[in-house]
Amino acid sequence: MNPFLSLLPVGVIGAAVLVGLLVGLAVAKSPLKRSQHRTRTVLVKAVINAGRTAARWPTLNEGERSAAKNQAARLDFMVRVSGLRGANTVASWTRHKLSQIRRDAMNGHPDEDLLADFETQLSAWHQHPSRRTALFRDYVELWERTAIGLELDVRL
Repeated sequence: MNPFLSLLPVGVIGAAVLVGLLVGLAVAKSPLKRSQHRTRTVLVKAVINAGRTAARWPTLNEGERSAAKNQAARLDFMVRVSGLRGANTVASWTRHKLSQIRRDAMNGHPDEDLLADFETQLSAWHQHPSRRTALFRDYVELWERTAIGLELDVRL
């Protein structure tokens, strides 16, 4: 008997097992991706809603402002512990932007472009988290360097 023919069934069975393992890994990974996408969807919608609330800051009464601040703090925490790619960076970016939106609204000239950009950037992160995380990281680093520069100017 030919040795090749005796090894052929073993090779076919090995290939079938390998294909089964690869398919199993792909199927197991899919629910995780769906779960992360769902989590990102809920968080992005909630953060955008917080941005819209921040834009109406002067019209809110004290209780509504307190509730909005608490909601923003909870969202910041939820984004950070979500386990999503770039979550800490996005949370820092979001916190800074929300305070900027509130500050502009309190100064009497809410910038509609700022709110629109806020929503656009978060929606883009929702679609492509790895691409947008780098951009958010650049913004946060710039703000941190600017804040350090301002502290040095004040001390001098």
